[in-house]
Amino acid sequence: MAKNFFEEILENIEKDGGAHLTLDGKQIFFPISTEKESKKNKKLSFHEKINQKFWILTSSDIFLEKVKKIKEKWNLPRYIKSEEDHKFNLDIKKICRAFKLSYAYQELVKNFVLNESVSENMLSAVLDYPAEFVVTPKSLKDHFVYIKVYPETTLNDVIDLWNGSFKHIKRKYFKCDNKKIERKINLKRDLEILKLKRNGMRNNNIVEFINERYESSPINFDYIRKLVRRLKNGTT
Repeated sequence: MAKNFFEEILENIEKDGGAHLTLDGKQIFFPISTEKESKKNKKLSFHEKINQKFWILTSSDIFLEKVKKIKEKWNLPRYIKSEEDHKFNLDIKKICRAFKLSYAYQELVKNFVLNESVSENMLSAVLDYPAEFVVTPKSLKDHFVYIKVYPETTLNDVIDLWNGSFKHIKRKYFKCDNKKIERKINLKRDLEILKLKRNGMRNNNIVEFINERYESSPINFDYIRKLVRRLKNGTT
């Protein structure tokens, strides 16, 4: 049965994300957001979450009052000396705690207290990485790498970090065998062969015993010889 005009449009929207229409003999494509795409676009990235929440925060009278008190306490605007920086940062952290803001907001709040304005440059000063690898010192007994995340970090942020950096991290910080491990279907059987061999069983008896025990994966004399050599060398 031939498709009518509306069925063809719906099929195009589903397949191409829009409608192909012919007007005055010319093909025109109209992109149309589907419900699925619309929901996808509602998800905010790490930076979008922080920037949006911070814009809203700067319109709060309570927040602005706390900013005003810190400015008065530190006699701002002025240059904060290096020896004052620690105590000043503690006051910034107090504001963040009062509004339940994560560490990712601290630099934004600090800049706002110092400048009392919001600019695109300030918003771009937020953490560059929504997730990052942190390597513990080699001097520690348990030397390892962990992923540092924030409440605003998304699963995609972690996946992007893993795909982009983990191979480099392993090569640089861990001097261990990191070859790809493939599933060994007959590993249990092969380890049993080695055990029988070490217990002094002859190859012909091993073949008979194993082929009776593992009917779906029989072996021969040559397989035993090669297998024992590999396992003794620590390879599979």
